[in-house]
Amino acid sequence: SGASIAMALMFSLSEKFRESINKIIFFSPWLDMTTDSLSSTEKKQKDEVFSANDILHAVELYTYSSNVKNPTISALKAGPEMFNSFPEFYIQLGEKELLLSQSEDFVDLLEHAKIKCTLDVVPKMMYMFQMVDEYIPEAHLAIERIAKYINSREEV
Repeated sequence: SGASIAMALMFSLSEKFRESINKIIFFSPWLDMTTDSLSSTEKKQKDEVFSANDILHAVELYTYSSNVKNPTISALKAGPEMFNSFPEFYIQLGEKELLLSQSEDFVDLLEHAKIKCTLDVVPKMMYMFQMVDEYIPEAHLAIERIAKYINSREEV
């Protein structure tokens, strides 16, 4: 998962280097690789891209089962104190994604750590819908919102 790799990097950086990063953007992040990360509702939910079993199998390929609670693997397992000097986040994903609740929980964690975060949930969209922006107008508009966010500047 790109999100877990990015978070592992951020957790390993000293505060001095964290301060040089001003924004983190996640598309459809996977933030918890523990088996309890999927609620019973999510395990039954239909996702057009993958299933709960697909996710659990991917975890087996990604890391050792004894490692899944490590915050550098599952960022949702990090304590608020681990987010010192973190930049703001922008998380964008589709409403129909199997891992939506993880992003919602991550936003709560960031708020507890006093880190600004924008959660952009696009109605009726599936996992990584942004990759087909030439076919789905909502995807094109979502990417446009990301571009505006990237280009936004605080007034000095």
